Amino acid sequence: MSELNYNFPNVSRHVYDIDAFQILDDLRLRCQNNVDTFPENNINLENISFEEMELVKLFSDKEGIDITQNAKYRNLIIYSKSNIYNNYLGYKLLTIDKYKIGPLLSYQSLLFQGNDYASAGNFIGLVEFLVYDFVKSRIYSFEEVRLKKIMDWVERNSLDLITKAYTKKSNKSLPNPESISDKIIAMDPAFAKIFCEKFEIHIDKSQKKLLWDLIFDESSKEKICFQGNINQVVELFKRLRYNSKLKVRTLKLLTDWILVNFCVKVDDEILELNRETITQILSKTNLEPAKGNRILEELGAFIPKNMRKKVDS
Repeated sequence: MSELNYNFPNVSRHVYDIDAFQILDDLRLRCQNNVDTFPENNINLENISFEEMELVKLFSDKEGIDITQNAKYRNLIIYSKSNIYNNYLGYKLLTIDKYKIGPLLSYQSLLFQGNDYASAGNFIGLVEFLVYDFVKSRIYSFEEVRLKKIMDWVERNSLDLITKAYTKKSNKSLPNPESISDKIIAMDPAFAKIFCEKFEIHIDKSQKKLLWDLIFDESSKEKICFQGNINQVVELFKRLRYNSKLKVRTLKLLTDWILVNFCVKVDDEILELNRETITQILSKTNLEPAKGNRILEELGAFIPKNMRKKVDS
């Protein structure tokens, strides 16, 4: 009886999977087909070979996995939890049939589990603000239709995916929240996305994912460090509340939420927030920042005390 030949590796590969070695081979073919006519492009065969060596080294050094056999058989699925997923998704968008870009992104959005650059619910943000720029810097002059296909998909799916991510069951960041089934603070999902994009300028780049996790999942592994004065960040949430952009049942819940999830950084010094200070800013007007010092007024206009709705309880 003859021995059965085992064909390594035995994997199931979907046409829209992020298979690193298949993508590298497609990049080589793309480069070979265009290198003479369009030499301005910054991807060349040497770059691609270096990328492959780095891929093998990365798995060996960081994960202790020898993928030389995967390289031999040109087969290695990159999962979305890996930070190299972002680049390989970009490479896939450069090499796949341009008319399949939409289905590719829809397929990947269903599988996306989040990584250090985007939380699980923020695949749209990953594509719009990271992967899109990656592709744009590497396309040939005749390939701009790929950028249009990407942004057409983002625009078509943005609200549905953001709403789905925002309304999924969340993990509570407070130990004993009064609200059991609802979010402690609630925003319109589309507004929540805009809020995160705007508020990012006031925190360190390394904490952007934490912000999205907090607003969309109500979970944060560490406090978000606001770069400014205490009354600026507290008054922002107060202003969003009386403009009905942010819903929270009581000022006490809002105080607890801010206290648990935020600190401030002033002159390179990180300061913990004080419950009494937060309460005073939320309930009184004399500690609110002066005109010119309020942040993000485009998200919620300042309204004089006597014209605000009764939301102080």
